[in-house]
Amino acid sequence: MMPFSLERLGSLALLQVWEAAARLELANPVLISSPTSVALALKIWTLSGGLLRDLGTSLWELAVAFGASAVIGIPLGVVMGWNKPTEYALDPFIWLLYSTPLVAFWPLFIIWLGIGTKTIIALAFLFSVVQVVINTMAGVRGIDPVLVVVPFVQRPSVDLSSKFILPGALLMIIAGLRLAVAEH
Repeated sequence: MMPFSLERLGSLALLQVWEAAARLELANPVLISSPTSVALALKIWTLSGGLLRDLGTSLWELAVAFGASAVIGIPLGVVMGWNKPTEYALDPFIWLLYSTPLVAFWPLFIIWLGIGTKTIIALAFLFSVVQVVINTMAGVRGIDPVLVVVPFVQRPSVDLSSKFILPGALLMIIAGLRLAVAEH
């Protein structure tokens, strides 16, 4: 293995050209900073404790949005996958959210909720809940109806959702949750 690969050499050359362009002010210094200035700002941000504080805030927002998308998306996906009238009523809205460029929602949410944590959580929720609903619905639809109907006919008191539907759709639910995390 060579100590300097072409990728490393190219990256170092790019950083040196960037640094030289910033120092010679070939570009507006307000718009483009030098790599050394960026590294210094990162060091100050880290030493002041701002990086950990901001990272904690971002993780909290992610946890709230992801938790809400799981709590709302899984039951909604189960109901939509099991009940055709509910699916027909909600399906256009789910696919509208799925197919709309999510950047289009930023201005609306900023107008409705202002700039801050509420907007970030609402948008993160919107980005992830669609994945959870679609995958849960697909998982419920993929369950063999015979596997659900036969136990219910033999014992009418069987709780279908906890004993058959959720375990049968579990892999697709987990896939939807994984995709929801990736959306963030």
